[in-house]
Amino acid sequence: MLHKELWNKTHSHLQMLMKEEISSMREILANMHQEELILMINDRACLVQIMHERSQLLGNLKDLRLERLNTTEKLKKLAQIDNEGASLETILALDSVYACETFSLRDQMLALVERMNLQHSRNTLLADYPPHRWNVMGQFNKGQVAVAHRTKKRVSIVIDPEDVEM
Repeated sequence: MLHKELWNKTHSHLQMLMKEEISSMREILANMHQEELILMINDRACLVQIMHERSQLLGNLKDLRLERLNTTEKLKKLAQIDNEGASLETILALDSVYACETFSLRDQMLALVERMNLQHSRNTLLADYPPHRWNVMGQFNKGQVAVAHRTKKRVSIVIDPEDVEM
């Protein structure tokens, strides 16, 4: 019975972490949407601020992801006590109380990864579009493609969907 209680507690903790991670990913996606708008109006000061905010959000996401992965490993170890060699997906599928919500949370995370990667691609295209480039001196470069360079690197995110897998 103690094993079942530990399993339920660990699984509940996993779901809580997944919900927090989804919330953090939504904040990052919103930040990326802001970046798109800022790139469209060419506001360099706001771009620096938004990238600083994203850096903090990414740090939070990294911490949540590591804690989720550790919790997932705990579940795998607990599952091996009763069912040697079974995958976590198989074990979770047997636990109908938690499985449906956990798989739904995983699907939300995968959808958010896709949307974030799409937004990243859009922002990269916008940043590389000639009217949005900055020359070496930091002045707005109006249409001169040949010597355009940004002086500050952008912080961005590309997430591999496999990193979201449990």
